[in-house]
Amino acid sequence: MKLILMIAAVMSLSLAAQAQNKRETYRLLNDIEQELDFGRHNPEAIRQANQQLRDVLSILRGQDPGPGGRGDFTCIARDDDGRNPWMIGVREPRSVQVKKVAGTVLGDISNCQKSIDSAVFVGRGSALFCGTRDNDGRAPFAVIAYTPNGSTQKLKAIGGSADECINTLRQAKKVRGAAYFCVSRDNDNRSPYVQAVYDAFAGKVEYGNQTFSSVRDCQNSL
Repeated sequence: MKLILMIAAVMSLSLAAQAQNKRETYRLLNDIEQELDFGRHNPEAIRQANQQLRDVLSILRGQDPGPGGRGDFTCIARDDDGRNPWMIGVREPRSVQVKKVAGTVLGDISNCQKSIDSAVFVGRGSALFCGTRDNDGRAPFAVIAYTPNGSTQKLKAIGGSADECINTLRQAKKVRGAAYFCVSRDNDNRSPYVQAVYDAFAGKVEYGNQTFSSVRDCQNSL
């Protein structure tokens, strides 16, 4: 009987906290509406606010906020000559221009397309791709974090081939704006391996201090 009462009390507290969170959300929405009605804002501020509100809606729906979709990304020859090496590009809105994503040189076009197809979208318009550690289209391969303002951050190596990197990235676990995966601790694609988390909202990566002798062992512990 005491256990039942304890469970009921915990559930009651949980429901109360949920109701409080919802009231806070409604209050914020009301503040936003009033700010839009009476404040003065430049178009860029409104655009950024809209992007973040779309992210919030995606989170509430249990979806991964991200760019407009994989269709925003394409492959482009690094030297603009239609030949190897190829890298990832992003189509500019309302334009025919393609902006190259720094650090994503992947050698042949098939590796480039596979990297796009396996991209992990993690929120606030950010995405994780496979690229090459030395940006030369050759092994080892590493994760590249892309943000919608066009900046990139190269993370540690996770594969001796594009397929190995892609398969490892596909095992990433996503938790509302963050992605957890495994990388080579010493950035050489060799043991030991450690866990990594990329937080799209903070725009930073953190590496764990627990080591694993294989990628599989590391992934099983995520």
